[in-house]
Amino acid sequence: MKSHKKNLLQIFAFLVCGAIIFLIFYYGKSGHFFGLEQISENAKFDTLCSELFVSELSSDSLSLHFTLREPSLYGITGSEITLPVYSRESERTSAVSAENAKKRLKKIRRDSLAEELRYSYDVLEYYLENTLKGCRFSYLDEPFSAFSGVQTEFPLLLSEYAFDSKKDVENYLKILECSGSYLKGLMEYEQEKSRAGLFMSDKEAAKVISWCDDFTKSTENHILITTFEKKLDTLLAEGEISSSEKNYYISQNDRLLTTILFPAYQSLGDCLTVLKGTGKEQAGLCHDKNGKKYYEYLVKTKVGTDKSIPEIKALLTDKLQEDFLLLHSTVAALPSGAYESFQDPLEALSPVEILEDIKKQMDSRFPFKPDESYSYTVKDVDASLEAYTSPAYYFTPPLDAISQNVIYINHSTTSQGIDLYTTLAHEGFPGHLYQSVAFHACSEKEKLPPLRNLLYFGGYIEGYATYAEMLSYQYATRCGKNLSDDSSLETIYQAVSLDRSIQLCLYSLLDIMIHYEGMSAEEIAPYLHNLGITDNETIDAIYFYIAAEPANYLKYYLGYMEILECRELAKASWGDSYSDAKFHQLLLELGPSPFPLIKEAILDSVQNGSYFLLLKNSARVVKVFSSTCFSGSSSCFTIWSIISS
Repeated sequence: MKSHKKNLLQIFAFLVCGAIIFLIFYYGKSGHFFGLEQISENAKFDTLCSELFVSELSSDSLSLHFTLREPSLYGITGSEITLPVYSRESERTSAVSAENAKKRLKKIRRDSLAEELRYSYDVLEYYLENTLKGCRFSYLDEPFSAFSGVQTEFPLLLSEYAFDSKKDVENYLKILECSGSYLKGLMEYEQEKSRAGLFMSDKEAAKVISWCDDFTKSTENHILITTFEKKLDTLLAEGEISSSEKNYYISQNDRLLTTILFPAYQSLGDCLTVLKGTGKEQAGLCHDKNGKKYYEYLVKTKVGTDKSIPEIKALLTDKLQEDFLLLHSTVAALPSGAYESFQDPLEALSPVEILEDIKKQMDSRFPFKPDESYSYTVKDVDASLEAYTSPAYYFTPPLDAISQNVIYINHSTTSQGIDLYTTLAHEGFPGHLYQSVAFHACSEKEKLPPLRNLLYFGGYIEGYATYAEMLSYQYATRCGKNLSDDSSLETIYQAVSLDRSIQLCLYSLLDIMIHYEGMSAEEIAPYLHNLGITDNETIDAIYFYIAAEPANYLKYYLGYMEILECRELAKASWGDSYSDAKFHQLLLELGPSPFPLIKEAILDSVQNGSYFLLLKNSARVVKVFSSTCFSGSSSCFTIWSIISS
């Protein structure tokens, strides 16, 4: 009897095992058995993103330092200290790598990914496709842009290189050792540009040469000496290094500056001096071979828009006319002499007081309440860099040290009062700093791929900061009214905001006229006359800047207009459930992205202001299995580029 019962149990167990094997085989083939296919596709996507992340940072020790404080936590160990050195072969290798990454991405079944990863898949696909399109335009990129090129940003990054330990100091010195090869590679690129007939204009070359001369002519109180010694003093006070080690590091820094970095900058100046005269005239991109196509690519890539250039021009033209009419009626409402006699009460506020005031006022319209992660330091731009840097900029912190936020103010170009107030809104709250830390919190919670933080979408980043800046005029008005009883204050601030909008809009239009339509300085002059700009020297300076920085103003202003479009789309889609807080939450959760994808996400979210919350509600069952069977990416934070202005 017992033997018979035992046989029955064995037969039953055999049948159960057979049924399980059949189910695994049958449903596994179709990808529906307990989300096994999803687990597999998630793993493939995570592996691809991790490999791209590690590869990108391992080849650039400077970027690695500004991106991660503890690289080993992200799978980067024992990396050799190096800087990316340009060569034609390295360019071809980069193109092949991007193509291979795209092929690997295409093999991953997007619809089988976990819902919260599909958006990141789309963002990466968009980014890789645009990267490959850029490979078609040889020598049209300019690393030594007269206003924001390597020659100014490289020393700025070196001066901000943080020393948390003795190892950081040693790595910094090794980076200085690599600086000569790094700049030499870029000089070779400029020589190749010259041979291709695409070297920069004489005026641009002269400005870069002047910078090189200024940077190396005097070592007394040099920024790379004073900042280095100041950081060593901190390490000494903390007991991280001894006095003898400090003196040794100072001698090594002096040696490397005088034997490698300064001579490299002198060689750069000499190289550009030799090449000067071999390039093009100061003019828009459309005058170069394939320049018009390159400009179309540049606008799409920098802004992240799917609009054509004619569509953009029409949009900007309408906005310009609308703001002109509104400004005219606003100014007409001011009593005679009100503007001339106006004393701006915001001039009494310090940068910290301004940022704290904005933090208090933005609560109801923004979803994330600033905590200790949103801490910040405000610094002045070094006097030696004032002539070459933006009015202000935000230094993005490392992904694993997100509270180390730094805002720099260039007091030579940023005045106190409403100008400083709105500039700090752009750089701090609710602008770059707030956006950076908020996306960090969201991406950490959702375990998004850390690679997302390396994919730069300037239209989202600078467009959002411009959007925050424009909102801040309302905060400034409320703050000003608490400090002054001037009845004209609100009207004057509104006029200033319209003037700012008109300026950015017009400069964006001029960008198109110069680079897409080929207009000269003389041809754009009438448009500037309408703004009251009639001085020829000023007109030439505006033309020079826009010609040297193609699509830069569009990144700010068209990005801003795209965000306004997104907001209107959300209002129309969500109906009565719309609120600014919900819209801002979705925008911040999605993070830096192209605008066509953001608009799709708004439509997908229906009436829910939280994109990831919606996805969880629609995919709760599969997430149970993927969270236990698949180890996703480590927590990640946001960094769009090291410097955002």
